[in-house]
Amino acid sequence: MEIEKAFKRLLVKSPFYGLFCLSLPKKIDTSIPTLCVKKKGINCELCINPDFWAEHTDDEQIALLTHELSHICLQHMFISDSFSNPMLFNVSADMEVNSYIENLPKSACKASDIGLQNGLGTKAYYEALTQNQNQQKQQAKSPQKPCNGGQGDSESQSQASQSNEKKEEDNSSSEENKQPESKENGQKEESQYPDFVPQDKKPIDSHDTWKEFKNVPEATKQLMQNNIVNIVKSTAEQVEKQRGTIPAELQEMIQKLREKKPEVFNWKAYFRRLLGSIYDVNIKSTRRKQSKRFDGAAGIQHKKKVSILVAVDTSGSVSTKELQDFFSEIEYIYKAGARVTILQCDSRISKIDEFDGKNIPTIKGRGGTDFNPPVNYYVKHKKEYASLIYFTDGECSLPEKHPSGMVWVITSNGYHQEYPGKTIYIPKEAI
Repeated sequence: MEIEKAFKRLLVKSPFYGLFCLSLPKKIDTSIPTLCVKKKGINCELCINPDFWAEHTDDEQIALLTHELSHICLQHMFISDSFSNPMLFNVSADMEVNSYIENLPKSACKASDIGLQNGLGTKAYYEALTQNQNQQKQQAKSPQKPCNGGQGDSESQSQASQSNEKKEEDNSSSEENKQPESKENGQKEESQYPDFVPQDKKPIDSHDTWKEFKNVPEATKQLMQNNIVNIVKSTAEQVEKQRGTIPAELQEMIQKLREKKPEVFNWKAYFRRLLGSIYDVNIKSTRRKQSKRFDGAAGIQHKKKVSILVAVDTSGSVSTKELQDFFSEIEYIYKAGARVTILQCDSRISKIDEFDGKNIPTIKGRGGTDFNPPVNYYVKHKKEYASLIYFTDGECSLPEKHPSGMVWVITSNGYHQEYPGKTIYIPKEAI
């Protein structure tokens, strides 16, 4: 079926993966052999080769989508560099996600194909495969028993041994110089599985692009992972609201993601006090309220949202973990009913974004610190925002201007001083 149609069918068959798929950028890409996940900003892009796609039945196409989306949910592309053998990791990751998917192509490898139990997890499969591979190496090194009861000409045995060694060297050299065959469209042949995997089993997607996720800075990597976590949690909330079910393989992981630290401040109560100043009015239809003009029609709901300017200190002195804490708190601010504008700054303002509660913006800056540019921006646009909330470690002299409506959120190890306005210190338990 057409790729767009498959997305809609996935939404009906598996609401979680269908909604999760809608949250990701997607691309039709003939430069890849099968399907893959590529890095796009701080997000993951799902790429599909249309020719490979057309080779499969409708049910297999849904299984292929689920396979690729499972890799993203479980963040396999981020943990691959923690395993020393990439080939064994690839087959281990595939066996984990394939344990839960029906109607896979016949070439897809499952744990049961090599005598392992389904649903054990990537790490357990990797350890089992590593042990299997080590046993094979030991057997290959073990000397064979001599024939004729161990009797024979020692010189002829020596010559035979040298001949065998020569053959092994030639074979080894031949294997090293052997180049992978190319496909008609110039694509590289996908790496195959180890010898102990049945020969009719091969990868149904490409993991070559996972290398892109290894070379990003640690701060960006953490933000990309947090972005996926936010999409997973948001998707789970939508599915539960619609009385759908979360896939069994993700339930434990999502439960752990929800065990997050509490907010450091009662933002809801704070914003209630600000509603008399600057706010937006969101209008949406609701069945809970009947229309006054048309019988049986949905009514209109008005909801006020406070406009807040949030400055995030992205200087080099702020750690990746502290940035995570900042955005965790910003998520609480957004959910408390605020329209949030994020202003990234170090010694200058580097980026301004509207926060949508899902995607974390790419971090810019990592230089020195100066409080004046964001404070001056707030003063200049004070008619647009009810408050300025400044997340920082405080490693800077105080700003020249002291406008009203400022809230300083300082890291647990941040600098203590008399900040102008309300000051909140993130407790050490939250780090």
